[in-house]
Amino acid sequence: MTSRTACLIVLALAVSGPASSAERSPRPAKKTTPAAKRAKARPGKAQASAAPWEAHQESAVEQFKLGKYEEAAAAYDKGIEAAQAVFSAPEFSADTGKAMVALARMYARKGEACLKLKKNDEAVAAYEKAVEFSANKPAAYFDLCAAHYNLGRMERAKASCGKALSVDPSGPRAAEVKGMLNKTSEGK
Repeated sequence: MTSRTACLIVLALAVSGPASSAERSPRPAKKTTPAAKRAKARPGKAQASAAPWEAHQESAVEQFKLGKYEEAAAAYDKGIEAAQAVFSAPEFSADTGKAMVALARMYARKGEACLKLKKNDEAVAAYEKAVEFSANKPAAYFDLCAAHYNLGRMERAKASCGKALSVDPSGPRAAEVKGMLNKTSEGK
C-alpha cells in the first residue's frame, strides 16, 4: 500500500464519521427521482442512460405540482433546449426518437404552465410546437383547440378541432373534440 492510498483511506474514514450506525445521527431520507430509480435498476448504466433533458423535465413537473408555474415554465425551457440539441444532432440515434417524444410532452406542459400564468400567446406557441413534435396529433390539436377557445379565438379553435378530427375521427377523445367543435360554432 502506498502512502497516498493510506492517506486516502484515512481521509475517507475521517469524513465518513463514526463506524457504527448507532453512533450516527439519523439522516433524513433522500427523495429518489424516477431517473435515479431507473439508474439503480440498471447498474453500470446509471449516468449514461439518463437523457440530458430528464432532470429539467422532472423539476418542471414538481414545480408545476407546487403551483410554481413560472419556475415550471423555465425548467421546461431548459429541458426543451437539451432535448432539441439531441433531436437536432446530425447523426440519428435511438435518443432522437426519445427526444421527439420529450419535446412534444414538454411543449404541451409548458403550454399548461403558460395558461396558468395568463401568458396566452406563449401558451399557444408552446401548443403549436407540441403539435409539430407529437406522435399523438389528435391530443395535441385538441390542446391547441382548447387554448384558442379559452382565448376567444373561435376560428382558430375550430380549425384545430377540425384537424384533430381529420387525423382520428373516432379516437378516444373524438367525442370531446366534437363537443369543443360545437362550442366553437356557437361562440363562447
